[in-house]
Amino acid sequence: MKKYILIVVIAVFCTNVSYGQRIKKFNFEPFIGINLPIKHIEDCSNKIGPTLGFEFRYNFENQPFSIGGEINCSVAVREFSYLSNVTGEYEDDNLALRNISLSFTADYKWNQLSKISPFMGASLGLSVRDMTSPHSGKDYWGTNRIGPNLTLRGGIEFFHRFRTSMVFVITNKRYNVISGRIGYVF
Repeated sequence: MKKYILIVVIAVFCTNVSYGQRIKKFNFEPFIGINLPIKHIEDCSNKIGPTLGFEFRYNFENQPFSIGGEINCSVAVREFSYLSNVTGEYEDDNLALRNISLSFTADYKWNQLSKISPFMGASLGLSVRDMTSPHSGKDYWGTNRIGPNLTLRGGIEFFHRFRTSMVFVITNKRYNVISGRIGYVF
């Protein structure tokens, strides 16, 4: 029972640390990072791809919550081998699984006014996805599909300027990725 009371006291303390102190109402954060596909596709190996985008946030006064929007462009890369019709030998090629998403975001920050403040958040939105082969220019499994996406994230903000985060992007099973991001808050 004492453990539960201690957990409740710590939770209340964390939510009220910034009460009565001022923070910037609006933030703008460009970010870059790398991502890796989560799901394995038969006869393909996963490779690291780039991600970049920006996020804008509105911070509620005297509260550890923020809401905003995010535009994210990411490419998950998969390598596969195929039998060439021209040479009759196996050749390697890459699939570029491109995802451009526009999402509504919500974050919760602990110790909001300290120099190191962890955060957790989620976003929900729409994404446009396509899959191509950069070397051969072929399109696979249809292109320009639009669908929902859910993003779960957590990270740490340093000195109210630098953000590092780990992000899970959940959309169509082929396009699900885990990303590591670094951003700068204006």
